[in-house]
Amino acid sequence: MAEGHLHREAMFFCSTILAQIDPTSPLLFQEPDDAAEIPLKLIGACTRRTLSLMEVNQIHNFVLHNSVLMESWIECSRRRPAPFPHLRDYMRNMQIQLVEKCAAGEDISQYPAIDEDLRIFIRGPTTTATSYNQCWHNGRHFRVRHLDGKKTGTTDCGVMGTWTQDFRSSGHDQNLERASMAYYGRLEEILEMDFLDFTQVLFSCRWYRSQVRGTRPTLEMDESGIQRVKTTQTLPIGRLSDEPFCYPSLVEQCFYVECSHDVDWSFVIPYIPRERQFVGSDSSAAI
Repeated sequence: MAEGHLHREAMFFCSTILAQIDPTSPLLFQEPDDAAEIPLKLIGACTRRTLSLMEVNQIHNFVLHNSVLMESWIECSRRRPAPFPHLRDYMRNMQIQLVEKCAAGEDISQYPAIDEDLRIFIRGPTTTATSYNQCWHNGRHFRVRHLDGKKTGTTDCGVMGTWTQDFRSSGHDQNLERASMAYYGRLEEILEMDFLDFTQVLFSCRWYRSQVRGTRPTLEMDESGIQRVKTTQTLPIGRLSDEPFCYPSLVEQCFYVECSHDVDWSFVIPYIPRERQFVGSDSSAAI
């Protein structure tokens, strides 16, 4: 029994080391959550470029809303409605207010703490980023849209993800309903953002509209139960409230197959890499 346990641990360890050298190597995980521990590998051509002010603000807002360091402050901002429409402006104002309260000797114990790591997030990224055209992540080869189909017939830019969102039935409805919504899109750019003390990789995507109700839906199931998406309608990306950026860990890879009877629609085929195998700790499979 001890020998079998050592063989299992050696197999997991070796597969992890080989994956860091060659991303196409087979991967073995004890549990599905262990796959998130495999580091992302950036490959392909890279260039340094200056981001627009809108891109920097969109990235900053996304990072603040999706950081575990901000969870207590997000709850605090909901309890104390502020005249700032975006969390970034709210946090910068609160940082100034807390300094002023401390200088005046007021009690600030009811507010969450702001440590050095959180100050880095509040400060935001630099305006210069490194743009890549390919990467490997969790056994998947992602490639930006403008490279797909140039040299080969493969399409590695398809992405999909599920997020929690607040919905309302109409513009006059004040009762928001929270539910999960699937989004489908294509990878436009892979950005390595510089926060001075560390870097973070973000995907820049062009998302298709996800509308399942109404007279003009953009998502629907066909008679065989296969998801279809209307690829001629995309979400806007020019406003501060738009969210074209996301973490690589939040998306899965998918492929789009154009419908033969309607070129405006495509079938969505999720992709699960063959080299990713999950062998649970209670598995009785032979090692």
